[in-house]
Amino acid sequence: MSGLLTRRVQVAAELEGTPGTAMTLTAVDAKILAYEPVFNFNPTMFKRDPYRKTLSRMYSIPGLRLCELTFKCELMGPPFASQGTSCMFGNFLQACGFSESLSAGTSNTYLPQSTGQKAITIAVYEDGIRKQLAGAMGNVKIICNLGEPVMAEFTFMGKYSSHEDASMLSPTYPASKPLVFLNAAVTVFGDTLLMNSLEIDMQNEVVMQTDPSEESGYRAAKITGRNPQMTFDPEQELVATHDFISKLLSTDQAAVSMVMTAPDGMKLTLSMPKVRYIGLSEGDRDGLKTYAATCEVLMNAGDDEVSLILGAGTTTSTTTTSTTTTSTTSTSTTIA
Repeated sequence: MSGLLTRRVQVAAELEGTPGTAMTLTAVDAKILAYEPVFNFNPTMFKRDPYRKTLSRMYSIPGLRLCELTFKCELMGPPFASQGTSCMFGNFLQACGFSESLSAGTSNTYLPQSTGQKAITIAVYEDGIRKQLAGAMGNVKIICNLGEPVMAEFTFMGKYSSHEDASMLSPTYPASKPLVFLNAAVTVFGDTLLMNSLEIDMQNEVVMQTDPSEESGYRAAKITGRNPQMTFDPEQELVATHDFISKLLSTDQAAVSMVMTAPDGMKLTLSMPKVRYIGLSEGDRDGLKTYAATCEVLMNAGDDEVSLILGAGTTTSTTTTSTTTTSTTSTSTTIA
């Protein structure tokens, strides 16, 4: 009997040409540096309990085969010398409803999209066992905690594809450098606020398309909606500095941006052109008054509520506060 090790686990994935048709995965698909991957498989069970002479149980019948995979990874671009090439988490972002635009030698740009979504085949190699789901789509959270690498937390839903004994893969990991939530330029409604953490949750609505011709009962997952929110924990300020409560009570929307640079010079620019407070709860951090703030992340022209750009250039953003009657926002990006 062999004892499987918890930490000998790797994740491999590839975008599907046809949603729901599993891809063949190789070492080149296993470059993601995953933290705490968890594969859950709980098929539905039809309880057979007809009326009869005895009260004893009959066996249940397994039905729909739904799988879920969660993991986190460090948010980092391609190596600085390979700007504009696919990065480790690019396929996963696309399976969470983002488009990917690559500018060779310059930048990677990710934006939400409402059409042209892509499903993904994902396998988890667990010290000798490979468990795979196909037709998967999911949700992503961007998590920034002070002094720690910026993390992307993924949750995928898909159909059971296969499981078997299999050797671990031997990928060549790229020389990317993680982005750390330090020396970051964070601007909220035009103000610089003191905080310890910030999180953006896309809150994608993921459903499974049912298909009786499939052994799993499913064709593939689909994203049918999203409700992105930002949460952070700013220190409270005087009204003259940042009037949290008046902003909460108004319909004003304004931009939030965050810029940080990895040790190799790769820069992350994360922009949200229209954000509005929807909740404030009192908090305390080491004797300092804080808020647990919740914001809704809103569209400008559409499919642009969150912009994530990786590149060595500079990004400038100009915004004007919008109200229910008028709203104007312009964003310009210049890559050096």
